[in-house]
Amino acid sequence: MSVRTLVKQERRDRILSRAQELISQKGFEGLSIRVLAARAEVSTPTIYNLVGNKEDILHCLGESIVQQLTEAYQSSANEDPIYQAKEIIQKLHQIYAQDEYYSRELFIGKSALSQTGYGGASENIPMLKVAKDICESALKKKLLRGEVSPAVLGQGIGNSVYLAQLGWIQGSLGLAEFESQAMTGIYLTLAADAMPKLQIRLVKYLKQMGT
Repeated sequence: MSVRTLVKQERRDRILSRAQELISQKGFEGLSIRVLAARAEVSTPTIYNLVGNKEDILHCLGESIVQQLTEAYQSSANEDPIYQAKEIIQKLHQIYAQDEYYSRELFIGKSALSQTGYGGASENIPMLKVAKDICESALKKKLLRGEVSPAVLGQGIGNSVYLAQLGWIQGSLGLAEFESQAMTGIYLTLAADAMPKLQIRLVKYLKQMGT
């Protein structure tokens, strides 16, 4: 990698880091390209060249969460879809807990700048890809019947997490409740196509969560 490429990457990383700081301190509305340029010690055109506009910046910050979830899934020693899903939701809980205000504002900002708003846009469902991978893996292990495609099941899981996420964003759920609601939705989605052995386990977990 050339020195020029390294310098560009360092500047890009610094821009995103300062953008995260701005959102954490002033919220989504406080993310000004002009202020960001001053904080990152770069010119405004440099931000547009290396990252893009405000929406692009939020997308990149959101992608870092997706990357963390993907790495958590790929590094997991667990091959059981129930435990895999639980690990990913716990990881998402952990990410949000590091800075709840920033995480909420990032989500709100992405929704505000997307054409679909709070309508369930896929870019606002951080575990969508991981959910599909979990379902594909479960199908290969013959834990699912295959009557519902992994893509559809993955979307169902993603939407379940999204709804729990909305409850947390809007303040009706705490992070512990977010995790519980997300897992309930995941279990119900998997149960729709589960083989008998997996379905029995899912029903058992759902009963435990309901007590």
